[in-house]
Amino acid sequence: MKDDELQIFTSFDQSLDVNEDWMLEKVQDIIQTAIREKDVNIALTACKTLIAVTKLSGKGLAKLLYLLRENWDKFECDETFEEVIYAQSGLHAYTVNRYIAVYENIYVNPAIPAEVAEDIQQKGIKELIPIAMALNEGYEIDNQAWERLRTAPDLNTVLHIVREDVKEIPPRKGTIQLQLDEVGTIWAFCDGERYFVGSLEITDTSKVIQSAIRRIVRGAGIRGINCL
Repeated sequence: MKDDELQIFTSFDQSLDVNEDWMLEKVQDIIQTAIREKDVNIALTACKTLIAVTKLSGKGLAKLLYLLRENWDKFECDETFEEVIYAQSGLHAYTVNRYIAVYENIYVNPAIPAEVAEDIQQKGIKELIPIAMALNEGYEIDNQAWERLRTAPDLNTVLHIVREDVKEIPPRKGTIQLQLDEVGTIWAFCDGERYFVGSLEITDTSKVIQSAIRRIVRGAGIRGINCL
């Protein structure tokens, strides 16, 4: 699911058995109520609520983990924060640290220029993690990179900006990167060479075509033309 902000796990995290019956039964009850009342808005309201909870849950978890760590001594627990979190939630310290880095670097002590802060903070947890980890590692992000991050349409673009503009790490040998230029031409870049791939009718104003182009660009991780 594209908006599931909690799917930021690693191979170190353990699987926990979760009883999902209560949620599925609740959804069934909502649908039955909507049908009985002949009111589709009952179901649509529940749909919007689930989407909102899903999108915000990652940031909520980031704040929860941060505040737990900062206040761990107040619980007078014999075990460490990391030990308890892993045992109870299944989250490895590596994953926990990434969530905490988001809340610490993006919200508590934000090193974000005021003019882009609101847009950056509105991004999903998936996009915020690479930004926060770069700050955590001591990298400085200049104003031009912040502006590019602000307008980045997806995770692939954020990762590219952090890797090449912030960390200044060249692409690995053999990596193929796709880019869309201002006239709609798709280029592939690999090991310093540029290859023509094809073109998109970006000047066509048809809603169907524009929607199809956005799906192609985002699905393939093509960079360029941020408005798409």
